[in-house]
Amino acid sequence: MRHLIKSVFLALVLVSFSLIGKAQVSQITIKAQIIDENDEIVPAATVMLLNSKDSTLINYTTSDSQGNFSFKNVKNSGYLLKISHVSFMPVQKNIPVSNQATVDLGIIKLEPIAEILMEVVIKSAQAPIFIKGDTVEYDARLFKVPPGSTVEDLLKRLPGIDVDVSGNISSQGKDIRRVYVDGKTFFGDDPKSATKNLDAQAISKVQVYDDKSEQERLTGIADGNKEKVMNLELKDEFKKGHFGKATLAGGFDDYRKKLLWASKANFNRFNEKHQLSIIGFGNNVNQTGVNWDDYSEFKGSAAFSNRDNGDFGFGGDGSGFHVMEIGGGGIMGYFDGKGFTKNYGGGVNYNYNTKKINFNASYSYNQTDLNSETFANRQTFLTDTSYLLNTNSASDVFRNSHNISSRIEHNIDSSNTLIFKIYGRFSGNRSIDTRTQLFKTILDQNINKNFTNETDTLDSKVINTLAIYNHSFKKRGRKFAISGAFNYYQSGRMENLINKNEFFSATTELEQINILNSKDNDDNTIKSSVLYVEPLSKRFSIFGFYNFRNYSTQSKNLGTDALTNYIMVDSLSIYYQNKEMFNRVGTSINYNWEGLNISLGGAFQSINLFNKYSVTENSPLLVPELTKTYNNFIPNFTTYYEFPNNLHINLGYSYDIDVPSISYLQPIPNLSNRFYKTEGNPDLEPESYHSTDISWTYWNQASFTNIHASAYYYYYDSQIVYNQETKFVEGLGYTTIMKPENLSGGQSVTAYLWSSMPIVKTILTLRLGGSYSYRESPVYINSIRNTTNTNSYRLNLGFNLTLSSKLSLSLGSSGSLSDVSYSIQTSQNQNIINLSASTGIKWQFAKKSFFEANYDFTKYQNDRFELNEVLHLANASIRQILGKNNKFELRLAVFDLLNQNKMISQTPGSNYIETSISPTLARYYMLSVSYNIKGFETKKKQMWW
Repeated sequence: MRHLIKSVFLALVLVSFSLIGKAQVSQITIKAQIIDENDEIVPAATVMLLNSKDSTLINYTTSDSQGNFSFKNVKNSGYLLKISHVSFMPVQKNIPVSNQATVDLGIIKLEPIAEILMEVVIKSAQAPIFIKGDTVEYDARLFKVPPGSTVEDLLKRLPGIDVDVSGNISSQGKDIRRVYVDGKTFFGDDPKSATKNLDAQAISKVQVYDDKSEQERLTGIADGNKEKVMNLELKDEFKKGHFGKATLAGGFDDYRKKLLWASKANFNRFNEKHQLSIIGFGNNVNQTGVNWDDYSEFKGSAAFSNRDNGDFGFGGDGSGFHVMEIGGGGIMGYFDGKGFTKNYGGGVNYNYNTKKINFNASYSYNQTDLNSETFANRQTFLTDTSYLLNTNSASDVFRNSHNISSRIEHNIDSSNTLIFKIYGRFSGNRSIDTRTQLFKTILDQNINKNFTNETDTLDSKVINTLAIYNHSFKKRGRKFAISGAFNYYQSGRMENLINKNEFFSATTELEQINILNSKDNDDNTIKSSVLYVEPLSKRFSIFGFYNFRNYSTQSKNLGTDALTNYIMVDSLSIYYQNKEMFNRVGTSINYNWEGLNISLGGAFQSINLFNKYSVTENSPLLVPELTKTYNNFIPNFTTYYEFPNNLHINLGYSYDIDVPSISYLQPIPNLSNRFYKTEGNPDLEPESYHSTDISWTYWNQASFTNIHASAYYYYYDSQIVYNQETKFVEGLGYTTIMKPENLSGGQSVTAYLWSSMPIVKTILTLRLGGSYSYRESPVYINSIRNTTNTNSYRLNLGFNLTLSSKLSLSLGSSGSLSDVSYSIQTSQNQNIINLSASTGIKWQFAKKSFFEANYDFTKYQNDRFELNEVLHLANASIRQILGKNNKFELRLAVFDLLNQNKMISQTPGSNYIETSISPTLARYYMLSVSYNIKGFETKKKQMWW
């Protein structure tokens, strides 16, 4: 019996130690050192830990400066280890379940990769992440997302890429400003146009890298002005075939008891040389679509990127005149979220690409019917009193636009490149605006009421052309470039204005004005730039540039009084001619060595202005012809340093000068509100200001932790502000005359901090950001200088949680505080508070069934106006994939479930504060059906279309 008890006790002890041993190795550490065939250490190799069953990414790191890497405290479940480096063959090792707490793989030797095999090896390696310098490449095929997912859904799964609740993308501490598709800006400059609409199924790889600035591409001199871009590489079958999607939806507006509808379709046909895309859409749901947020699936191709606008050198254009940029327009019209719209549009885009020729042509059309209402309250502060203004306004607007663009880039040979671009836009606008304004004393007593009805018709056309020639000499680094452009803008406008004023304390209680205004405008610009770069040594170079611009405008404004049989009103009629001649010549010395780039230069510029003003074209001048010449020297300094450990620092300084615009010198009379009158000032001097910026960026490749900090400072030696004279006229009310004048002083400071870091790699990511800004805005109110000081604080916090390929959640919050103070009436100082929070979920609860929901909380607060608005917005949808090949989608969605949506804004001015509320589309339900089109080329030779 004793022997039996001893045996049982011994067995229990052995089992206990066995369990303890197993508990001790439930978490393990995996480590090794990487060397090459010459026994040299290999730093910066990408090391990935994959699930041995389905190859999903579990963890990742990079080898350090000694070639070492480790994964600490990972689950002891068996893994597949992959190592990749741009110069070596990839290595793969199986790591079984271990009975040791540390798995030391010792030394892992990498074999060199032959140049001719590099592309084949990289494709066959299928490493989830591949890092080369500042380029991070993700194999999209190894990051699983549910069927029907967009590229945005895919990006949320990629380590080191952050997508906030609004769909904005960032990586390595920088916002991604543009997204290419197969190296072409197929979806325009708005990244969300691609990421919210392209199917994740079509993507083979996602590449994130630094794109050179135009100046750097032309000169070969690094200037630190790189921007973070993303390239979406399509799968081979999508590069040689056709794909698209068609959607039809119907629903009901619960609040307005109105039927809603939406439809859209796109078709894409690709092969090695040709890309053709066609799209059409229509809806009455404020362009937001049916919970897929892809109403603008097409915005044109690489036709007009401002990366090659033909402006060389530094210092801006020195002009206060508005010159139409090449590009613009697009298939979607502008909408600020106020009111209700009905929209139609369509377009076609074509790309042709060979080794010598890159050609693009596109056409798009859009139209929008908008109906909106706005209710605004404003309090204006004077030196010794204040008054109130309540405004109710309504707008009925129709606008349409035809846009045509083309771009051709001809690589003549390895030394010569020619680029030609043309853009045209033909647009129309018809609007009826009504506005009722009630002026009150600070004691809430009525002073007067103003009613305005304005019918406005505007037709315009824009034609812009640009040519750029770039030549590289045999001597390395020596380059020459020249550009020429012609821009033309013409508009014709007809305004019918009815203005009625009711004076509560006047003998004559009602005054009525009915004015018909005819406005014609013609602008044209001829400009050119020349650039030459000469290398002085391996480290030093010098470049010189010359800018020329000749701008002229002619405007006719004829005002007639409808109440007196349309007799011309001289005080409302004006004809003016304005010409500007701009010349600038500058140079810069540049130092570039081992990551350090320094540029120091200066430019001399001369601007000549010629202005003529008269009532009509053939009448005498109202004032002698104005002739002004502005000669200035503009310094410029930039430095950029790239540390070996992925730390980047930028520092820059410039002194900028902008001449006054024609609207400052001689504004067109406007009687849309007779209580606010604007005068011109022909004696204005240019604006001049100092600007300084600094930025600091750190990216840890091993942990994908990103930190970015930046600061900007502006100080005005002279700025143009609208000084105000406001007075109370007995029997009339408050009237304000605004006149632009030069004023010294004024400054602003802005600082940003942004960070992204994985808390649990591939599962939980944290985003943290904040900003502070200070603005000092001086202006004279009734001849007394008022300085408005605004301190603004903002904090953002967000999380992305990916529990599995079937379930992901997001959480975000932000808060902002604006502390506004006025020197003329400190008692009116106030705090403007905006708070928001949001959360979203995407859940695949069955094989082809998906649930999506999001919730947004927003609070607007201002104690001065007793504003305390809280909005709760909730959306939800159920999506079902149908058919053997997943070609059909059925979705049932509800928007704004709590029926609270509206537009609220708070605006602090130089001596006023205003809040406004506008109704917009609230709770509605939609049912949609979509069909996915997909086909591929066979081996049989066919025509490309």
